[in-house]
Amino acid sequence: MHGDRECIVSGISEVAQDDDVITAAQVANTDATTVVLDLRPVPTAAGCKQQRDRFNILVAPRRDELFRYACWLTGDRDIADDLVQETLVRAWRSITALENPKAIKSWLLAIMHHENARRFAHIQVKLSSLPVEDIACPRAHYDTSTDAYVLRQALRALPRDVCVPLLMQVLGGYSLKGIALRLGITAAGVGTRLFRARKKLRTFIGDPD
Repeated sequence: MHGDRECIVSGISEVAQDDDVITAAQVANTDATTVVLDLRPVPTAAGCKQQRDRFNILVAPRRDELFRYACWLTGDRDIADDLVQETLVRAWRSITALENPKAIKSWLLAIMHHENARRFAHIQVKLSSLPVEDIACPRAHYDTSTDAYVLRQALRALPRDVCVPLLMQVLGGYSLKGIALRLGITAAGVGTRLFRARKKLRTFIGDPD
């Protein structure tokens, strides 16, 4: 796999140039009296060398890093390899437009995310008519009921400073003093945060009590 990526990087200029280098062409119309010129600029030899040098310095050394990220993003090594190839080709085509070389990492990852999104552009999602409660879950302890879903959404909406103490108490079984010790606040402060957390949860869920 690593050898394949080496070939991709070494051959990227040939692939990209076949796609991107545009020469001025004369196209005659049917009566042969008018000629239309494609006046888009033709890359010079110096320009191509600058493009190749910039690509080799900024992009090529990051191919392994891109592959690791693509594996995480896709969960499939083969798809990741294809995604890296597409990212490198796109990077080659636009490398001369990169204004800040220090932003190369975020620039490449943005390209990769765009290319990954293109994989799903033509996929039509089929909606299921099954209620949430009837959807099988591989984790037996994971509650898929509507009430559980609402509760999880409510917890996600809580500010972190009040959510953490609540989870420590409910899931971790910590006492007020134990929570205070671990968070570096007073027990009274923990009590206040727990009160605010429960109040916000009741408001979110719609329970007046």
